[in-house]
Amino acid sequence: MSRNLPRSGVSAGFRRSIAVLLSLLYIAPYRTLADDHFIEGIVIYAGRGLPKVRVRSESKAEKGLCLLQDVETDDNGKFRVPFDPTCHYLRLIFSKAGYTDALVTVNNSGEINDVGPVELQRLARAGAPLGSGRSRFLKVAIGVVVALNIVAVVAAKKH
Repeated sequence: MSRNLPRSGVSAGFRRSIAVLLSLLYIAPYRTLADDHFIEGIVIYAGRGLPKVRVRSESKAEKGLCLLQDVETDDNGKFRVPFDPTCHYLRLIFSKAGYTDALVTVNNSGEINDVGPVELQRLARAGAPLGSGRSRFLKVAIGVVVALNIVAVVAAKKH
């Protein structure tokens, strides 16, 4: 004896199964987190861990898209960035207000890649690091502008 189910019951069950499957795919964990591949290290300034540094990861995959995640260093300056194992070369960009940015290129060689300490330099004023050629250049440029203004004022008074 064969049992014939009404068509609407089969269709509703199938739609419900598809909806459950799509829901599970949508809420599945981020692939890079599930694979347990990380790049880790510590960001320092003057030999001490620097907290709250933004660590941004970038990559160009040979095939497709690399799944990357941005993180922030903990209170001790340590970071751990999950990465997609299909990404062979990654760039990490470290940034924090009041400090120069740092860039580290990582060759993905295993499940955990330790980049070691990354040192940021404190900025002086106007975005130039302390003692840098850029800050000396700005001082000279400002001096030249002031001198030209004085010459222009003196020349204008003569006429």
